[in-house]
Amino acid sequence: MCKFVVGLIAICIALPALSAKFTPTAAELRDRYIQFRGGETSLMAMQVVEREGTMTYFAGGAPEIGSYHTCIEYPTKVAVSLDLPKSSLFERWTKDNGAQYCDRNFSNCKSAGPKKVEELKATALNANREILYYDTDWSKAVVILKSPKVAKVTISDAYYLIEIGSGRVMEQGWIDSGRRREYGDWHRVGNVLFPFYFADYVRKKLQYSGQLSSVIQSPRLTAWCAKSFR
Repeated sequence: MCKFVVGLIAICIALPALSAKFTPTAAELRDRYIQFRGGETSLMAMQVVEREGTMTYFAGGAPEIGSYHTCIEYPTKVAVSLDLPKSSLFERWTKDNGAQYCDRNFSNCKSAGPKKVEELKATALNANREILYYDTDWSKAVVILKSPKVAKVTISDAYYLIEIGSGRVMEQGWIDSGRRREYGDWHRVGNVLFPFYFADYVRKKLQYSGQLSSVIQSPRLTAWCAKSFR
């Protein structure tokens, strides 16, 4: 387990092995997940993360398949490029210029409203490490064993399905909206594990799925990242 104080020091102690013979606490499962990802220190040390792959969008009828590309420079920049035949999206936020909607290749950008500003600002801060930023009292979470190997952690209006032994998050859901996200195909990039597959459902209906082909961690902006913020 790592207790992390921003700007000071990370103090780590060994976590006890979690066993299916008892129901682990939500805090133990949270710590196990953070360790599975690479540890709090590694997650907080990320500077630039570029993700690239394909997205399949199902919500509009016939599936649309296109390219998916994102970049984050923590915590001051984020760019999202979703290039589909009918449902493309190009948006970005920087600390200096705010949030913008753009045309392909981030051209002809226009200012976005405050709701998008808050969404992208939060993404630039905590994407790929959201669990570290949840202002949540984990002692109030409810843990139920779904099987000898999988626990469901419900806290407020959200839940996680977590593999007990590894700490791997298999699914995350939001009860009020009926939305859930599946994660899979985990790969280590640098010191951090990333899910290369994800799929979003609303009320059991698949909305979209993504399969990454690469994730890059870098101390500075990559070529694609730099171009998307010009």
